Amino acid sequence: MARTVRWVLGALCALGLVLTTAPAIAAPATERVDWDNLPYFYSSDRGQFFYVPTNAATFTARPAYVTGSTGFDFDPRTPEQYDGKVLQGIWNESCGQGKQKMTQSRTVYLPGAPGTLLVNLQVAVSDPASHRSHNPVAWAEVRINNVRVARVKRGGIPVNTWLRVDASDHANAVKTGANTITVVAQKSATKKAWRFCSSPADIGFGVAAEVYGLPSSDVRSSLPHSTFSGNVMDVDATITNGGPSSVVGALGAQFSLTTYAETSADVTVLTLSIAGVTCHTNSLNEGMVAICPLPATAAKDEVSAHVHIEYTGTCPIRIPYSYRVFGRWNDPSPANNGEDDRAIVCLD
Repeated sequence: MARTVRWVLGALCALGLVLTTAPAIAAPATERVDWDNLPYFYSSDRGQFFYVPTNAATFTARPAYVTGSTGFDFDPRTPEQYDGKVLQGIWNESCGQGKQKMTQSRTVYLPGAPGTLLVNLQVAVSDPASHRSHNPVAWAEVRINNVRVARVKRGGIPVNTWLRVDASDHANAVKTGANTITVVAQKSATKKAWRFCSSPADIGFGVAAEVYGLPSSDVRSSLPHSTFSGNVMDVDATITNGGPSSVVGALGAQFSLTTYAETSADVTVLTLSIAGVTCHTNSLNEGMVAICPLPATAAKDEVSAHVHIEYTGTCPIRIPYSYRVFGRWNDPSPANNGEDDRAIVCLD
């Protein structure tokens, strides 16, 4: 079902996305993706989205005519938009009067299926008298990893008009890691009098597309109520990524546990440990906090975090603590991320 730009703006406003300066631009490494610095991501401590428009530089195509108006009227912008890689119509480097097929692709690194996937597609034709009422493009498609997510054909939608597609039903086409976004179009044979492709500077038409995604992960954590031995508590927390997006082990995803001091007891040691990552502990004014970054966790996968607490004091004591997981992506159910009112209790 097509949705309006107003709907997209609502999704962004819900995250409180505001950006006033352009972030630094960095390309992803070949073998290890720098998830914090992908140029087609907007990323802050308030949320993230990815936005991939057609552009002659990023799709290695030729810039072609387009109305110049994006179908998503939102701010903030991604780093590459600040770098001038904004929406353009594209076509092959060569163009002639005969039939021609365009296939232009771009590889982008994404964290798996987004919670929201929106696609806009347009065939744009310039407006000299010779072009008027003519559309040289028989059809055009947007594909993600060879899955078609949007299609227009001549006569189905007017030129210079956006086809807006809520492609969230096809979100599973997006993989964790490298993804190929492809724009495919078929040009019909055109009459020389129509003057399409006659000018190297402006061939008179183009295909524009843009893909927007809002990553989403329902991360949750649980910690069993545990007995303890003497003045030591050891217990394993379970962290689950309910998806649909993967937790990519970056962007601030973490599990934390905080203790709060009481007059009759005191925590002397607090450690967390998760396989494959480095955790750390800091003292607070009235307690301690331990934090572990999350490793890469695919949708539906679990991670175990071991909690070790040593404390002083004799019964009766009550040492409050809280624990919480944060996956950084939009979380549809933050209430299950942890608990804020737990305690180590000794009554006798």
